[in-house]
Amino acid sequence: MRPEARLGLRVEGVRRQVPVWPVLVIAESPSDYARLLTLWSPRARFPVLIDDGSVRAQEDIARFVRDFEPERVLRFAPEPGGINAAPLPEDPGRLVNALESVANAAWGARDQQSLVRGWQEIGFTPRGVVVASPNDPAWTAAIALAAGHGQPIIWINREASDVDRVASAEDVRMVTESVQESLELVTQQWKWNDLGDDIDAITLCLSIGSRFDRDGQMMALTDRVGRFSNDKRFAWAGMIFGDASRAAYQAMCSLFLQPTSAWVFDGYEASKAPPYALQRAGEVFEEVSLSVSSNLPPRGGIDDWRRRTEFGVGADVIFVNTQGFTDWFGLSPGRGRTGDVPFLHRPALVHFTHSFSAQRIGDPSTIGGRWLAQGAYVYYGSMDEPTLGGFAPGAQVAARLYSGWALGGAVRHPEGKLWKINLFGDPLHTFGPPARRIEDALEVPETIDIEDDMKAALTARDIGAGVRALVLLGRDSDAVRLCVSARDTSEDGLNPEIARAGIFAALRERDALLVADLFGALSARERRESPFIDALWHAAHESLRTGSPDAGLVGVLGSHIRAGMAVEDAAMVAPALARVRGDEAVRSMYARLIDRARDERDRKALSEALREW
Repeated sequence: MRPEARLGLRVEGVRRQVPVWPVLVIAESPSDYARLLTLWSPRARFPVLIDDGSVRAQEDIARFVRDFEPERVLRFAPEPGGINAAPLPEDPGRLVNALESVANAAWGARDQQSLVRGWQEIGFTPRGVVVASPNDPAWTAAIALAAGHGQPIIWINREASDVDRVASAEDVRMVTESVQESLELVTQQWKWNDLGDDIDAITLCLSIGSRFDRDGQMMALTDRVGRFSNDKRFAWAGMIFGDASRAAYQAMCSLFLQPTSAWVFDGYEASKAPPYALQRAGEVFEEVSLSVSSNLPPRGGIDDWRRRTEFGVGADVIFVNTQGFTDWFGLSPGRGRTGDVPFLHRPALVHFTHSFSAQRIGDPSTIGGRWLAQGAYVYYGSMDEPTLGGFAPGAQVAARLYSGWALGGAVRHPEGKLWKINLFGDPLHTFGPPARRIEDALEVPETIDIEDDMKAALTARDIGAGVRALVLLGRDSDAVRLCVSARDTSEDGLNPEIARAGIFAALRERDALLVADLFGALSARERRESPFIDALWHAAHESLRTGSPDAGLVGVLGSHIRAGMAVEDAAMVAPALARVRGDEAVRSMYARLIDRARDERDRKALSEALREW
């Protein structure tokens, strides 16, 4: 059996044996999140996410709810003196001990020694290790993946840094050597220095430069970790970075979700690279009973892309063939920009065959960064020019995933050299049937049902809080009805709180006019920001395409052209703007955009478009 397949089968053995309570619990802080994970046990587990109050956290939780379909969504509201009430210590050494205890408790162990003894008694061998720092908030992913898969945690003492910078030689040495030295110490009972032995995966739960320079060439950090200095691979690696809320989200998606649908989009011409054609990938997904949506040649142009994505995408697995740079991707025909990356209705695994998309993965104005910002919990993409052969063909990856391979090995060439493609996500993620759900009720102490939050908010006439609660419950249609009622019948009308909570539900419900009204209720600063301005344009695509846009919507679009998509947005809205306000309004729009343009190519394209009017 190949090492990748053996690893996947061992991971699946754990996932299928531990049942799941169909309840989602929402914590409001990393400390409360850790307290809730102490309730995990070999008997059963349940997902925990962190709501830090941001719109992004709201949307991540809502995506998870739509996919996981819990019977109840609870908010943790601890009382003083409640379960494990002492806050997590600030001292890094004491914090490490506290977090180790959380991960150990999931296996019924009090400390590391009893954990190892317990594993030995049941014949369990860890499949990987997790690397984290007490000074980096991505430890929320580390303790979940350690507890969920059964992995030791390797702690290194470093501050979180910018994932988009080039990692220094010292950073690379520190991570790789620390991992190998720690493997010698913490895995004395297990083998780790070859593929196919006991430890075959490493998950970096760290914010650290994701690329590094080797002899003048940029290389991917996740392809370097898990190799010796001679580049011989002994493990597959992945990386989860970011704040506490996002890191926890990526870990929980990997542990608790299984795909039911896929979207494959082949932006290559049929003759470009037949081995990389995505038709077979779609067939593989259909063979394992996924619901599949396909865009294959000759339906791989930018118009096809926008028709498919205008109100968002609900697929769990997304495979795309394209080409381009950090902020654009070429299709056949046409070109998409970062703003064309779709809104995701559900958490998604994204395999993006493309150059440079992950060069600045922490920046949501780039392709890879935008996919993560829109809710992808796995992203596999390149941070430099890998050449097409650097990627394994999508059909091979799909077949491997559904042959039981663990993700870290499934996406890479089995004997591949150190190269330029990064895996952001859990390398131990596996595909299979949903975990068994247990029917007996889970009583989580000190929790409040989000349904009760919603009812209390509506009783108090706090419409914004009511809309937000409905979105967290996955009840988009009810959230939209509440927004419409506030707009049409309330004396106060819409306000920024309602708009922030409801605009993406309105997009998912395909109500373009409501999206525009909610957008107008945002603050002036928010109307200049993604994801709000992107929601406006995505909602407008259908009416602009069919030539029947509302006059008010056209006016809003004309005055809110996106900075990174000025050429594309102006071209889309110009015909409608001319019908509604006349050619002079179009010329005025183009003159304004030319004056603001910072990119010379954009300025030239806008000037050429102006001459046509």
